[in-house]
Amino acid sequence: MKTKQLLSLISLFLISITFVAQANQVKQLDIISSEQVYKIQEPINVTVTNNTTDKTLSYYVIRAEWFDSDVWKQVRSDTGCPCMAECKKGPAYIKPGITTTIHWDQKDDKCLQVQPGTYRLNVSFVEKQPSVKDFKQPSTTFVIKQ
Repeated sequence: MKTKQLLSLISLFLISITFVAQANQVKQLDIISSEQVYKIQEPINVTVTNNTTDKTLSYYVIRAEWFDSDVWKQVRSDTGCPCMAECKKGPAYIKPGITTTIHWDQKDDKCLQVQPGTYRLNVSFVEKQPSVKDFKQPSTTFVIKQ
C-alpha cells in the first residue's frame, strides 16, 4: 500500500473515532425555558439540570439577552440582582443530577419591561473539578409577546 493511501486511511480512522467519542459524551447541562412563548410581565422560568455524575457546578451570573437582527444583546446584566443596584452575591451550586429553577421578571437593567421579541438567559458557570474553568451556556430561546 502506498504511503499516501495509508495516511488517508489513518486520517479517516482518527476522524471516525473523534465523532464516536463526541456522540458518546454526556451533555453537562440542560438549560431549558419552561415555555416557548410568554406574555408581557409573565415571569420567565428556566430549569438548569446538572447532568454529570461527579461534578458540582456553580453559577454566579445569569444575563438576559435579546436577539436583535443577527446579534444577541444584553438587556439585564444579572437577573439574580435587583436592577439598578450593585450586587455582590456569591455563587449558587448545583450538585450532580440535580435540577434547579432560575427566574427572570422581564425587566432590563433600568427596571423597565423589555420589549416583545426573542430572548434567552446566558448562565456563567465555574467548574472546579478536576481543575477550575469558567464557561457560559445559554438557555433555549423563548419569545415574549404582547
